[in-house]
Amino acid sequence: MSDISDLFIPKGPVNQPIFSLDKGIILDKASNRLPIGAMVDVRNYIAGPNGLKRRPAIDKYTVDTISYPYLQGIVTFWKTDGTQVTLAIDSKFLYVVSNPTFTSPRWSYVAGSLTMSGAVATGNGTAWNTAGNELRAGDIIILDLDASGDGPETIEIASIDGATTLTLVSTPVGTYGAGTDYAIRRAFGAANPYLVDFAIIPGTANKVLFADSIRFLYSYDGTTFTDYNATENDLIPSCVAYFQDRVWIAHIVESSNDYRQRIRWSRVDPNHDDFTATGSGYQDLPYTQGAIKRLVPMSNMLVVYFDDALFVGRPGNSVANPLGFQQVETGEVGLVGPKAVCRWLGGHFFVGQDDIYFFSNRGFESIGMAVVKKTIRECQYRWRIFAVADPINDRIVFGFPKNSEEMQQLWSYNYKSKSWSYDEITCTCLRSIDIIEDITWSQLHAGSGGVLTGARTGTVDTGSGKTIDTAAAVMVKNTGSIDWVTDGVIATDIVILDVNGGAGGPEEEEVLVVDSPTQITLAATPAIGPLTAEDYQIVRPTWTDLGTLFPTWEAIKLTPGDKQLYLGKASALYTLNAANTSDEGGGTISALLETGDLDYNKPDQNKFWNKLSLKTEETLNS
Repeated sequence: MSDISDLFIPKGPVNQPIFSLDKGIILDKASNRLPIGAMVDVRNYIAGPNGLKRRPAIDKYTVDTISYPYLQGIVTFWKTDGTQVTLAIDSKFLYVVSNPTFTSPRWSYVAGSLTMSGAVATGNGTAWNTAGNELRAGDIIILDLDASGDGPETIEIASIDGATTLTLVSTPVGTYGAGTDYAIRRAFGAANPYLVDFAIIPGTANKVLFADSIRFLYSYDGTTFTDYNATENDLIPSCVAYFQDRVWIAHIVESSNDYRQRIRWSRVDPNHDDFTATGSGYQDLPYTQGAIKRLVPMSNMLVVYFDDALFVGRPGNSVANPLGFQQVETGEVGLVGPKAVCRWLGGHFFVGQDDIYFFSNRGFESIGMAVVKKTIRECQYRWRIFAVADPINDRIVFGFPKNSEEMQQLWSYNYKSKSWSYDEITCTCLRSIDIIEDITWSQLHAGSGGVLTGARTGTVDTGSGKTIDTAAAVMVKNTGSIDWVTDGVIATDIVILDVNGGAGGPEEEEVLVVDSPTQITLAATPAIGPLTAEDYQIVRPTWTDLGTLFPTWEAIKLTPGDKQLYLGKASALYTLNAANTSDEGGGTISALLETGDLDYNKPDQNKFWNKLSLKTEETLNS
């Protein structure tokens, strides 16, 4: 006879395998019908073939901030001298990123002088409305540029009313009478539904071109920021691409007519700034009501993304038309925003109105149906959706701004496991680039505590026969013949205190300023101070500030050619750092995992567990 307890207590534990949780988020199935390894919520983890791993932390890459938030683009290119330039774009200006600073190249108009009366400027010797000068509402005027009066003062231009009259958006604070000097900085003007588009011309030209919907193409070669061709300022494109030795532009305003479906191509290299002479041309694609949003090359094809259609341009035999364009059947689905597409793995990942897709020579593949209700359908600012590849983490990252122009969530699609998860990161732009820093392993050595320090070029002051005293962060002569000015000590030199270790040292502190031949102010108060009659040395590092060259250990480990994900956030640039467990300026990264309903295929019966365990691949160090 069996024991009555057998009716209530199982004879042995029953294992419910959860496996490696490699399926990610699936929201288009009932929560009790998810495949093994799938979840209904995966926050701040990346789902991959081996299960889950914590997302990288974000670290600040630049110290400086931009002038006109938000950051809307990041791009790198190589100059003809072999050096790399990283550029950032805010809502008005272009910046050269030299970690940790932003420097803005200027394309300015300076002619004559002006007088201010309220918000109206009256010019003397000016030609503000001349078409060739390319001045627009939204540009920025700097009053009293030489600071000889109440300036300089910076204000946006509301309208250009004539050759000698313009109106500002507000009345200046200062007083600017007749003869006031000024400068007008031409500013980007892209606005909903467009962002500033850019393309890189490689080879001997090596320029970056910019299209912003209010002027002809801008260009920057690492030195000069100006218009690409001053004689063709009547062509105003919204999109630009470089393909098969030509520059291609689209959605063009010509002679005040808005050609929403027009594509123009330039002559071939080296005349790819010419869009009107023989060898150039245009074609209209008036087969849809939508407008062209983006031109993106794919192998030997040029893909034309409309907001309600998609065309593919393939090389043909026509001399007049270098590409023949054919519409791809998408059911009137197009691209939601100009940055919602990225090239990777021989095709394009892009966000359409109803789903997220992968498009290649094999056609379309839906990849986003499992998460569409939490991504596209919750996004109110679709024109600011971003898509970028993050190959270090085997994923495509899609940024969705839900209720503002900032992205609140970054959704990850792991293209190896075809699984979804998301990161709670707020940012305004995304870009996967390889920033090369000029430093080698031979110029590094490890300091105390594992901190990387620069190799030393030599000793500035041996300290032989000399001693010093310290009080707080001030170091002064005690004995010996000391003249730190004559010795050439400079800020960023390193003082080694208590070289012999008799007072708890040695300790290294940076020179902040040389106050006099016998006094130095250090960057920080030494931990072993105050010192009296102590030995010392002063040495000079190869790099004055290594931290400005490599912000993270991950950046040092990157092989040239690796693409690292960068993002614009709070008017500065940030990058990923897998070694950290906390975001810069924030707390420890929190994470959430939620499984579906585990009903053991018996949804109408009550179940109980003696044990339930969940093992994650990596802890969060919370």
